[in-house]
Amino acid sequence: MKEQLSGAAGTYPLELTVSKDGTVVFKVSSEVNIVSTKNMNKGLSVVTIGDGYALRKEWKTRIGRYNERARLVGTRSGSHEGRYSAKTNYYLSQFDYKSDTTGISNENPFYNPATERFDWNFYKKYSGLSVQNVQLMFEKAPYLSIYDAVQNYRAMTDAVHEADANAKVFICLPFNVPTWNESNRLRNLAFVQALAAEFEDEENVYLIPLYLTYNDELYDPRSKANPNEEGFNQIGDCIYGTYMESLQ
Repeated sequence: MKEQLSGAAGTYPLELTVSKDGTVVFKVSSEVNIVSTKNMNKGLSVVTIGDGYALRKEWKTRIGRYNERARLVGTRSGSHEGRYSAKTNYYLSQFDYKSDTTGISNENPFYNPATERFDWNFYKKYSGLSVQNVQLMFEKAPYLSIYDAVQNYRAMTDAVHEADANAKVFICLPFNVPTWNESNRLRNLAFVQALAAEFEDEENVYLIPLYLTYNDELYDPRSKANPNEEGFNQIGDCIYGTYMESLQ
């Protein structure tokens, strides 16, 4: 595999097998797409909606080191729309967020009070930002059923495409956190599988395979729930690679 990937741009086979006590519990085959540098002169703008991981500057810094044309935007300090502890249903209704004051207001900037729903055109008008694409970046949803969490992703994705069919929606497949027990890890695997089944064949939806590419042993020793510098670099690499693949 290393010899194959060291070559030129192209598509290469990839197989992942997850085993427990010698028994295969999950197996999937896919492809790795090595993109050409000719796309480095193209660009895209992305607003990240999510929880505390959307706030972290480390993975954004990693992306910025590659190409300034991958522009991350948002109304909150650090160019994003993340809120601590936000769940997948949070942005579908009105809220009054007071955990910090870095945004333009405490209100949900995606919620149109006239229609009482998530509204992509409303966000662009309300924020005044020139943004083309959306990224959904949440940790697993421990307080919701997997079905409900996936349907919340569906509601946001459909609302964006209803306003702009050409908008790209990037969905981060949530990675394991070192402090999780086996039950949480298996549940997260089921959640990732459900997201993949829901969106994998959908036009202008891109699954960012953080679950497959992040090494959860790369954690911050001060807080095992968070990646260390190299862990965030892996996350940034994976996100940036998906951005560039979307420009093919």
